[in-house]
Amino acid sequence: MAGSRVRAISICAVFPHNSLPFVYLGCPIFQGLKNKEYFQPMVEKIRKRIIGWRSKVLSTCRKLILIKHVFSSVPIYLLSVVSLPKKILKKIKQCFVDFFF
Repeated sequence: MAGSRVRAISICAVFPHNSLPFVYLGCPIFQGLKNKEYFQPMVEKIRKRIIGWRSKVLSTCRKLILIKHVFSSVPIYLLSVVSLPKKILKKIKQCFVDFFF
């Protein structure tokens, strides 16, 4: 596609014209196989939230509520758009387990 046409489409669609991979609306846009590095920022975002709550003395019930509602809301949008690699899902699950116990 010609460069001028690509620019015109990106202006009309309010969509940035970047080289792949890049992040758009919190979702990594890439071509080819899913690479775990594309999803690492999401894992780090969950870890940062957990670090803030770790120092608090919370009951088991309150920890469970945080995991279900607060921490799990981070990947929901991304999971509705793209299926995550199994390694990333394991990392997220491990973050939840470490926080809970």
